[in-house]
Amino acid sequence: MSERSGVWSHVADYEVNDFMSLINKAEEVVGHPVKGISFLAGGLTNKSYKLTFEDTDEAVVMRLSGKGTGDYIDRAGEKHNCEVVGKLGIAPKVYYFEADTGCSISEFISLPPMHASDFIERKDVQVAMGKIVKEFHTSGAKFIPDFDPVALTLNYFKLADEVNFEYKKYYPEFDKTLAALEKIDAVLKEHPMAPGAVHCDLLAENFMYDGKDIKIIDWEYGGQYAPMYEVGGPITEAFISIDSEAAENYLEAYFGHKATDDEKAVVLVNMFLYCTYWSAWSWVQMATGGKDPAVYVPYGTERAEVGTEYMKDPRFEKGIELLASN
Repeated sequence: MSERSGVWSHVADYEVNDFMSLINKAEEVVGHPVKGISFLAGGLTNKSYKLTFEDTDEAVVMRLSGKGTGDYIDRAGEKHNCEVVGKLGIAPKVYYFEADTGCSISEFISLPPMHASDFIERKDVQVAMGKIVKEFHTSGAKFIPDFDPVALTLNYFKLADEVNFEYKKYYPEFDKTLAALEKIDAVLKEHPMAPGAVHCDLLAENFMYDGKDIKIIDWEYGGQYAPMYEVGGPITEAFISIDSEAAENYLEAYFGHKATDDEKAVVLVNMFLYCTYWSAWSWVQMATGGKDPAVYVPYGTERAEVGTEYMKDPRFEKGIELLASN
C-alpha cells in the first residue's frame, strides 16, 4: 500500500504492539479493513496517523501517545474532556480512548490546520479563532483535572533542579521571572479568577479552518482553571504584540467589543503565565524525559524570552493590580 511507505520509520520498536493493536481496534470501530496509513506530521508529544478504509470514505486519526507522557498528563481527564468537547461540536468526536495510555482513535477532520502566519495575516482567521475560543469558554463545559499553571511551572523548575538541569541560563532575567510568578501566585490565591474549562495549548496549529467551519484539536493538556489564562494563547504563540492588528481583531471577536486597556493588561499577565508555563515544560521534557535539546531548547528559550518582554510592559503591573481587585 503506497500510503504506508515511510510510516514504519516513525514507529519505534516498543510501539509496534500498540500500533498494531490500535489498527485492529480502528477496523472494529469503523467496520471495514484498513486500506491506507499515513503519518501526520507535527506535535511534540505524540505520534498520529490517518487511517483510511476499504469500501468507505470514512477516515480516522489514530494516536500513539508519547512514552512516559502519562507521568505528567492526566489521560483519564483527557478522555473525559475530549468526549465533552466532541459532543459540543467544536472538536473531533472520540471513537476509542485508552484512559491508561492515552492512545486513541478519533474523527478525522478534513479541514486545513492553521499556522502562525495565518493568524498574523488573515482577519477571517483571527475572528474565527476568537469566536470559537469564546464559544468554548462560555459553553459551561466541566473539565478534569484542576489545572494550576503557576503551581505546575514552579514544580517543573523543582523537577529540573533535582536533576541539576541548568534551565536558568535560558532566561534573560530568571530572578525577575520567578519573583513575578510568586507575586501573581499570591494574588491569585487571595483573588482567584473565575473558573471554567481550558484547552491550555491554543497555538494556531490546533485550529482547523477552511474559511467557513472551524474546530479545535489536541485537548490533552486541558483542565479546569480560569479561561482568562488562555485568552491570549494564540497571540503569544504567534509571538506578536498584544497591540498588533491581528491581536486587536482576535480580542475584539472574543470580547465582543474592542479590548479595553484594562482587559489587555489582564490578558498580558496571563500571557506571561502561559508562555512561562510552556518554557518550564520544555525543560522537564529534557531533564526527565530525555527529549532532544535541538528541539526543546529553542522552544523553551523563545518562550522564556517572550515572558521577560511581557514583564517590561507598563501594563504588566497594572494587570496584577487588577487581578488583586477582583
